[in-house]
Amino acid sequence: MIQWGGSQNGVLEKFDNALGSYCLHMKLNTVLQSIHVPQRAIEAALDVPGLGLTYASKLLRFLDPERYGALDGRIRKALGRLSPAPLPNIYDGNPPSMVGGYCKFVEYIEGLASGLRARGISLPHEREVQRQWRAADIEMALFQWASSQAEHNAV
Repeated sequence: MIQWGGSQNGVLEKFDNALGSYCLHMKLNTVLQSIHVPQRAIEAALDVPGLGLTYASKLLRFLDPERYGALDGRIRKALGRLSPAPLPNIYDGNPPSMVGGYCKFVEYIEGLASGLRARGISLPHEREVQRQWRAADIEMALFQWASSQAEHNAV
C-alpha cells in the first residue's frame, strides 16, 4: 500500500525503521476490529508507526472501500477552496484534528453517495451492469477533480 501511494515524505522508511518495535499483526488487528466505527478505525490506523493521515486513510480504503476513501493533501486543498468548506482545517501531527477531519470527510463522501443514489446516478461502467458508488469511487472522483483544480490553478 505504501508503495502504491509513492511513499511520499519517507513513509516507507519511517515504517521500516519502526518495524520490530511493535507487533504489526496486533496493530492491524486493532484496525480490523475497529473498522465499523470511523473514529475508532482512523485512530487505530494512525497508531501504525509511520502512517500519517494520508496513509492511514489509504489503509482504511483498502480494507473497506465501501465505507472509506483516502484523504490526501490534494483533496484537502481542493475541498478547502469551496465555500463553505466541507472539512475543517486539518493539522497534520495533531491526532484530534486528523481524526475529526477524517470523520468529517467520511460523512462528506457518504452525503455525496446519498445524493447520487437519490438522483438515480449509478457509477459509470463499461458494461451494462449498474453499480452504486462506494466511498472509494467517490474519493477517486474527488481526486480527479482535485487534480484538475491543481492543474487549472497552476496555469
